[in-house]
Amino acid sequence: MIKNKVSEAHRNLKNREEEAVQRLAKNLPNAPHTVKVGTHVIEAPAFVYAVLLLIAACFLIPLCAVITQHAVLDFAQGTAYVANLSISISILLIEIICMVLFSVGAIWLALRMLRGVTYWRLHITEALLLDVVTLILAHMMLFGISSILIFYGLMLALLIALHSYFDPQLALERANEDTQHETLKEMLHASSERTYVPGRPLGKGYITLNFFNLFWIFVIAAILGLVIETIYHAIVFGGYQDRAGILWGPFSPIYGFGAVIMTIALNRFHSKPIWLIFLVSAVLGGAFEFCVSYFMEYAFGITAWNYTGTFLSIGGRTNFMFMCFWGLLGVLWIKLLLPVMLYFVKKIPWSIRYTLTTACALLLIFDGLFTIVTIDCWYKREAGDPITTQVEKFCERHYDDAYMQNRFQTMTMDPANATRTRESL
Repeated sequence: MIKNKVSEAHRNLKNREEEAVQRLAKNLPNAPHTVKVGTHVIEAPAFVYAVLLLIAACFLIPLCAVITQHAVLDFAQGTAYVANLSISISILLIEIICMVLFSVGAIWLALRMLRGVTYWRLHITEALLLDVVTLILAHMMLFGISSILIFYGLMLALLIALHSYFDPQLALERANEDTQHETLKEMLHASSERTYVPGRPLGKGYITLNFFNLFWIFVIAAILGLVIETIYHAIVFGGYQDRAGILWGPFSPIYGFGAVIMTIALNRFHSKPIWLIFLVSAVLGGAFEFCVSYFMEYAFGITAWNYTGTFLSIGGRTNFMFMCFWGLLGVLWIKLLLPVMLYFVKKIPWSIRYTLTTACALLLIFDGLFTIVTIDCWYKREAGDPITTQVEKFCERHYDDAYMQNRFQTMTMDPANATRTRESL
């Protein structure tokens, strides 16, 4: 009884806060347009996002049936790699589960948005983002590069845009870039969403985990990681070796994604003791390195590193020494490099930051996508699959086996290790 009264009082308080924010926002010069849905009045962008989520969720239902039918027929006809059939079936089940979870979660979030409910919206969006990333990886491991990935990519872009739209700090900037209305600021940042601004209670995190901050974390860490690894290889083994993990540019994505994961995981622990940050970073880094090695092998038959025979090696995918390296990098990143990077990023005016981040993100995304396409074509040539599409012919002319082996000098490929079907969707 008491619990129900407390919950009802909390909901009433949230509603009063949101109504106050809406009243204040209406007086701002850049206040967004609103749409009336039944008895609820919501912002026009929220209405558009909700409709797009519903469309994506409904489209996934027949798509799930098509993917399942294709994979089952492929398995039954024996065109899949029989040696990894059990793993292939497990990956198919993961993809199906992720599609169902996304459909349910997207419909739930869309209906909440149409009713004007804002509580937990950031967390739901983040869960859907993780679901879509898992969905993309599972699909690539099973089918390689297919046209369905375009739809998955659009889903991912939609969720990133939605997360940026929900972010309280970015919402304040959109409402009025030059507002000095302290009451509005307090209202916007008084929600339960995860963010950190001066004056808020501690424990909410060191930085706001939005796309803009995480993107620059990825870029800087990808470059620094490549530099550190290149220097390490030159000192230990002698000579220069190209350690880049992407087709163009000085980037090593494993360090970029590793830094993003550590930043998200350690965002609330930045003030904790160094030994704790080291331990968490070592475990996270080792687990991430293991998962990346697993994905590369089963998606493309690629082995980029093998630690078999070293101290505390885990399947040859990670070991004690490199987990310690991840721990050390995590400490340096959280305690030293991240604060410096955020200082300079926040010096960039918001108008320029939006434009610069968007332009750089599009270029890097294109670089990453084309890298995956060229690796997929390389895989098909090694597997003896016929070259049929114009993209495959283009890659065969300009990015042949010799070029790819020279660019990715740490990689060896054996299609027999992959788990994907012979026939792509």
